[in-house]
Amino acid sequence: CCVKYTHLKYDHIPGPPRSSFLFGHFFIVMGAMKKNELFYDLLLEWVNQYGPVVRFNFMHNVLLIAASPEAVKEFLMSTKYSKDIFYDKVFDLFGVRFLGNGLVTDRDYDHWHKQ
Repeated sequence: CCVKYTHLKYDHIPGPPRSSFLFGHFFIVMGAMKKNELFYDLLLEWVNQYGPVVRFNFMHNVLLIAASPEAVKEFLMSTKYSKDIFYDKVFDLFGVRFLGNGLVTDRDYDHWHKQ
């Protein structure tokens, strides 16, 4: 099962317990939003409780929240961590790349490294 494999691969990274095997932290986030709490406050609470790198599960996807300057630098500067297709989907607005190809948004490592 894809979800089980994802859990096995990333469960060593600290994070809050999932409320659901399949949906991950979805119901925790939705519960906080129903109480008019901000999603970012929930993430900050998790960072304070679990450390500067926190795992967030949603179905078969895992998001890593990096809250320390050292972790952000490592993720941005290292070739070990490729940027996901997420960058192409989020940083295109109406079919045009609205944030350009900067240090955060450029997926081509060679082009990024020249900058």
